[in-house]
Amino acid sequence: MHRQPSQRKPGTLEAYVPQDFYVGARIELHDRLFDLIKADEWTLKFMEDNKEHFPVSDYAKVRRKVEDQLRALPADIKADLTKKIPDSNLKCEDPGIARPSSPNVVPHDNSKEPVGNLLARAGLKLKQHELITLERNCGKMDSEFEDLQSLLKSLIEKSL
Repeated sequence: MHRQPSQRKPGTLEAYVPQDFYVGARIELHDRLFDLIKADEWTLKFMEDNKEHFPVSDYAKVRRKVEDQLRALPADIKADLTKKIPDSNLKCEDPGIARPSSPNVVPHDNSKEPVGNLLARAGLKLKQHELITLERNCGKMDSEFEDLQSLLKSLIEKSL
């Protein structure tokens, strides 16, 4: 038995590192593409507990990233975004549990656009895992927001 060299990122000499693995990432291994579409509770908790290695799981960093991007948007886009953020989907009914209904999945009410798509169309560049990080913080005892929508509405209003 011998040790295999680490898998390299396509077109580079860099090996994959733990930070490359998050919900929404696309990994190429042995000429195959893998889309990482969800993570279990243990993995999400591990990433949150080790946020210095997983910036997509660091609530404070992700929130600052959203605030910075919102400040850069024109006022009319922010106002339009405030009106369009859905009120009924993506509630944090059980904040500690990772659900397959991530922010980019079409909600049960097909008349409402998923929050992730809405933010992307407005020009925000967020990874799916970053939206999950924001959602998981909502509804916790020490959180001032009960759901992702109220957090986003508050951040938009502060940036106006």
